[in-house]
Amino acid sequence: MEQALFELLSKRLNMIAIPKSEWGKIREDFLQREGGSSEESPEKKEDPLIEEAVKLVGQELIEIKE
Repeated sequence: MEQALFELLSKRLNMIAIPKSEWGKIREDFLQREGGSSEESPEKKEDPLIEEAVKLVGQELIEIKE
């Protein structure tokens, strides 16, 4: 698994096992420390390709599906 991650990311990572009983506390601490929220910010960053397409053909002819 570590080798596959290295080949994908070109970065050595060490995997560690975390007991399920400790995972909730570790996750909570991380989110507090990083100020993380898994929700996206209200204003999404525009994709440069979409911006260019709008410039070329106009918003009326573009339908964006996510």
